[in-house]
Amino acid sequence: MKPYISILLLAILVVSCKPDPKIPKWDVEALTPLVSTRMDIGDILADSNLVTDANGLVSVVYQNRLATILPDEIIRPLSADFENTIKLKDIDLGSPTISDAISLGFIAKDGTAMGQFIVYNNGKKTILPGFTSLPKKDFPIDATSIFQSISLITGEMTIEIQNDFPVMLTDINFNLKNKNSGTVLVQKIIDTLRPQQTYTETFSLNGLTIEGNLITKLASLSTPGSGQDSVVIDTSRKIFITVSLDNLVPSSATAIFPDQILANDTADTEIEAASAQLTSVKVKSGSIYLNATSTIEDQISLDYSVPGAKQNGIPFSILENVPPAPPGGTSSKNTSVDISGFNIDLTGRPTYSNIYNTFYTILLGKIDSTGNLINLSLQDSVLLQTGVTKLTANEGYGYLGKDTSTADDINEVDFFGNLQNVNIDLEEVKLKLEFVNHIGAPIDIQIDQLLSSNANSPQGINQGNSTALTWTGLGSLYTIPAATLSVLNTPTPSSLELTLDKNNSNLDKLVEANPNFFKTKVGSFLNRSTTTPDYNQFIFSNYGIDTYLNLEIPMHFAATDIHISDTTAFDYFSLDKDGQLQQGTLKLISKNHFPFGGTVDIILLNDDGVRLGTLSSSDRVLPGKTNNAGKTIEEVRSILNFPLNAKQVENLKKTTRIVMDVHLQTPSPTEKVKLYDSDYLDMTLSGDLTIRTR
Repeated sequence: MKPYISILLLAILVVSCKPDPKIPKWDVEALTPLVSTRMDIGDILADSNLVTDANGLVSVVYQNRLATILPDEIIRPLSADFENTIKLKDIDLGSPTISDAISLGFIAKDGTAMGQFIVYNNGKKTILPGFTSLPKKDFPIDATSIFQSISLITGEMTIEIQNDFPVMLTDINFNLKNKNSGTVLVQKIIDTLRPQQTYTETFSLNGLTIEGNLITKLASLSTPGSGQDSVVIDTSRKIFITVSLDNLVPSSATAIFPDQILANDTADTEIEAASAQLTSVKVKSGSIYLNATSTIEDQISLDYSVPGAKQNGIPFSILENVPPAPPGGTSSKNTSVDISGFNIDLTGRPTYSNIYNTFYTILLGKIDSTGNLINLSLQDSVLLQTGVTKLTANEGYGYLGKDTSTADDINEVDFFGNLQNVNIDLEEVKLKLEFVNHIGAPIDIQIDQLLSSNANSPQGINQGNSTALTWTGLGSLYTIPAATLSVLNTPTPSSLELTLDKNNSNLDKLVEANPNFFKTKVGSFLNRSTTTPDYNQFIFSNYGIDTYLNLEIPMHFAATDIHISDTTAFDYFSLDKDGQLQQGTLKLISKNHFPFGGTVDIILLNDDGVRLGTLSSSDRVLPGKTNNAGKTIEEVRSILNFPLNAKQVENLKKTTRIVMDVHLQTPSPTEKVKLYDSDYLDMTLSGDLTIRTR
């Protein structure tokens, strides 16, 4: 053999015997799965809106308050002011009475022979001769304990003279005058006054001033004597004089005024209640006030009451005392009382009949005498201001009248949760419009409009894509009976239900539009058919008419792009602690019991929620196996491969959370399937990864 051939063979042998370099590989499928998750019916639809039938078929049941019609006001806010001025002419000075007497002994002191005869025969029975007496002394009458002076516009004085002498008197010359001014108030000559007879006469005092110190003067009197009859001479026998003042209307006075009524006024106040005839209301807010300003130098007692306004059975009343005014000055008292919670009878005074919307007030003002002399003039007064401030009611009783209201509302809705943006074709939709009446009167309801819209905001509903309801009952009137009162005095409502379905409306189109908003226009008519007033009706400001949308949607449908997702924690270095992975494939194993299939994207997120990238697969999740009725009867297993390049591996190393982003659809846009509470989608993420050491 040639040497070079041996060398060549040796080289070939050496080369052929050298072992291949080993590239380490890691089969992750043999290890614990990286991520496992289950998506069920709750990930597609909101659990709170779901019900299932006996077979487990899921339906979306949705209730939403579409409109609420509350009374604007039971009564129009009432503010009413009243003034009452009490002047001196309204004050009763009473009927002061002054009494005095002139004795036979006083007349006998005139020093005449007849006077001496009378004194000598005092206590004896004898014949009394006739005589004429000219008394020289005035007789004072002191009335200062009652008044000091009264200047009158009008007034009367009544004089009574009683003869207690044993003989007839004639030509009695009598006068009464003021002591200080000397003004003669009364002057009279009485022709004849028999024993025990009383003379009475009333004199005008118009324009006069009466002083508290008066003088009575008996200028002269005569008697024909006892004739042939003997009489007992008794010097203590008297002529009694009584002076009474009546019907006094003063321009000024300094007097002690007795307890008396200054004002006793009853006034009606009417509230505005549109066409209603209310028998009572309960006050929501408001106050009643009393302001008094007095120039009277005595205490004034005031009682301002509303007899028909009661709380816990106690009538409303303001009791106040206005203190005496200082000389030449004024005193005042201001009071305001909250009447929230009071019940006010609105049928007027007890003597009234067939009166509504009216309550009455009583103002009682009086002087509580202090027993002191006080000065008053015609200019003295008590100015009273009373009234009601911002009275509103939250309950009303009686005939509510006729009224029309309209509720034009926009309400946000969310029927399908994650199906919100899905193109969906429903097999059947059932809707009940429920009207709940809390008003104690029959209400007629008319639905004028129901509109669904997928606008982004309420303001854009008219510009958004909208679907209008067509329904055989649109624009018709439906009557809701009157509510009743419970034992707790709260409304027990009545209700009315109207059913809409595919046989009488295009309801499915409204719902399939996946609306964000419903716009409704509902009219209500109070007592529209009531021919005679019913005074047993009631209304509460916090209760009105509620309109509810009760929607039932069986999940028997066809749909495209049902979007669901699930976020799971992810720790890359639990599978590649040294970070040697350069490429490979993630595998997603799905077990699908939903009647629809689709695609899955894996979204990579870091701790801050920043999106690092998306892993996609050309493989699909196959739908579960369904029967002819559209029900899933068997889960179907699918494997989705997600190839990883170097950049995606680097992103995977930074990932702390992954999102399974699933987009599903029914097998055919026209083939409807059914969704049951037992349906699910299980997904397990594992890997077929190659780790290279160099």
